[in-house]
Amino acid sequence: MSDILYFAFDKNPDGIAILIHDYYYKAFAKIRQQQKGKPVEYPDPYYQLVSNIVSRLAPNSNSKFSFLEHRAVGGIWLIGELSEVTISEQTYGCLWRSLTIAVTFKLMTW
Repeated sequence: MSDILYFAFDKNPDGIAILIHDYYYKAFAKIRQQQKGKPVEYPDPYYQLVSNIVSRLAPNSNSKFSFLEHRAVGGIWLIGELSEVTISEQTYGCLWRSLTIAVTFKLMTW
């Protein structure tokens, strides 16, 4: 699924990216719900997905995928929108790396 998303970055079909984004939004939310009351920790491929998206978006000035910036760089996938979640050290580290990459490439558009 992530390979198709990366393909969308390269070829610019945003419709595909939106569908995959919606799928991942629900997948991250499901894991948060399953770990409610505990520090949320995702499987490694989830962290890798966030890192790969940030790394691919950071040097690209194309705002076509700004919805992914907010979800990946902004941490919405990792912490949710209500911020009523306790995060694990691994999740915190992923958020920090994402922000560091974004600042490095001046991706902060929000």
